[in-house]
Amino acid sequence: MAIRIRYLLLVVVFFLVGIAIGMLVTPAVQSSGIKVVNDRDYTAEVVYEIENADYSVHVSVYSLDYYLKYPHSDANKIMKALGDAHDRGLDVRIIVDEYPKSADGMAYLIERGVSIKYDGNAQSTHTKLAIIDSDTVFVGSTNWRYYSLEKNHEANVVLYSFEIAQEFEEYFEEIWNAT
Repeated sequence: MAIRIRYLLLVVVFFLVGIAIGMLVTPAVQSSGIKVVNDRDYTAEVVYEIENADYSVHVSVYSLDYYLKYPHSDANKIMKALGDAHDRGLDVRIIVDEYPKSADGMAYLIERGVSIKYDGNAQSTHTKLAIIDSDTVFVGSTNWRYYSLEKNHEANVVLYSFEIAQEFEEYFEEIWNAT
């Protein structure tokens, strides 16, 4: 009986310590919000946030594409939302890796007036990051291409936090200014 009580107390203590550590380590996230966005839910979420952005959309992504033969593809929905955001006067800037084979996505966005930079050959950009209005961040595994958006298992989170978004904005600006 005494062993069970000690075991129960030990479990409770570890549980409470875990909660306390979590509160100390992630106060910005807990006071804001996190949303898990996996697989086919990603496109609708990112398009919604881009369409409702007020002043900026900054993206760093390994690859993105636009499909002339598939105008209603998920990738095209994102590309259109980015072009429309630029047309609304938002600061839309994108960093992509220089090595992906298809350039249709970049050509479409450049034609729409979106600012794009290639990362250069010194370092590869493998991020999948979108920062919207300096307070919303998408980060995860999804490239903005057909297989990532419509076939693969992909895991992402949306972070609704000004503090965290500021850190990612600084990171984005470092890469942008270095290219």
